[in-house]
Amino acid sequence: MKNLLNIYGVLIAAVIVASCTDQSTFNNPAIHELENGAFVRFENDGAINLDYPDPQALNIEENVYDANNNISSFTISVEANIGGALKYVDNLITITSFPSKIKITSQSLADAIGVDVSEFAFGDTFNFRGVATRNDGTVFYSESPDYDVSTNSHSRGNTHSNLTSVSAYTNAMKFGFVFFTDCPPVSGDYVIDMADSYGDGWQGPGILVTMDDVEYNIVLCSDYASNAADQEGCVGSGASGSYTLNVPDGTQSWSWNWTTDSYPSEVSFTVTDPNGVVIFSAANPKDDAMLPVINCL
Repeated sequence: MKNLLNIYGVLIAAVIVASCTDQSTFNNPAIHELENGAFVRFENDGAINLDYPDPQALNIEENVYDANNNISSFTISVEANIGGALKYVDNLITITSFPSKIKITSQSLADAIGVDVSEFAFGDTFNFRGVATRNDGTVFYSESPDYDVSTNSHSRGNTHSNLTSVSAYTNAMKFGFVFFTDCPPVSGDYVIDMADSYGDGWQGPGILVTMDDVEYNIVLCSDYASNAADQEGCVGSGASGSYTLNVPDGTQSWSWNWTTDSYPSEVSFTVTDPNGVVIFSAANPKDDAMLPVINCL
C-alpha cells in the first residue's frame, strides 16, 4: 500500500508545482528543476578515489564551484565507520563563497571526529553528504524524497534522482571512500542474508560487488520496484532472502557498495564468510555508500 500512497503523493505534488510555477520564466522549462536547484560540483569528476591505501596519509584538495551560481552556503557532513563504531559530524566543512577549495586530510578528519589519527585503519569508511542553501533560503539535500507510510509524510530529501545518481552533477554533493588495501580476498562461498522489515522486498538495485572488474548485483526481490532492471537476478521475496556469492581461487580484488533503495530504513543485511563468520552487517544503509567488507588472504 505504501507505493500506491507514494504515487498519489507525487501526483499531488506535481499538480501543486504545475499550478504554482510559471515555467516560462526558466531558461529551459523542460529541465527547470535542474537549472534552478542548488548543488555544488568538484572541478574534476574523479576528484575522490573510491579507496585510499594509507589511513594516516589521506590528503584531498579539490576546487569546488556553484554550478548554478545561486548558493549562499554549502555544508559537508560525514558519517565515519571507525573500527565498527559509527561517528557523525554535521558541519565538517562550510563554504559561503565560490569558487572555493576543500581540503580533507586524515588529521582533519580525526580532529573533527574526536579520535587519534592512529586509530584509522584498513576498512574504515567515510561517507560525505552536502547540503546547499540557495540564495532564496531553500535548502537542497543530496537525498531523493522518501515516503514513510507509517507517518504519511516525506523525508527531508528534495533532490531529483538524477542529482543523486549522476556523478557529473553531484560529485561534491555525495561521495565516499574507504581506507583499503587491495588484497586478494579469501576464496569460497559468502552468504548475504537480506531482510526487509516491511515485508515487500528491496525497491532499488541493492548491493553491488565487483570482483576483478566483474559486477554482481545482489537484491531482495520485490513486486513493487519501479525499475525492472533493479530486480535482475534478485533472490528471495518479501521479508527475507539469501544470496551465495562464490569467490573463485585466484581472485585478486573485490569491492562492495550499497547503491540505493526507495525505503532504506526497511533494509538490513549481513555478510558471512566461508568459515561461517559474520564479517559485516548493516541496517538502514545510506545511499551510494562503500561497504567495509574486507577478508584478506
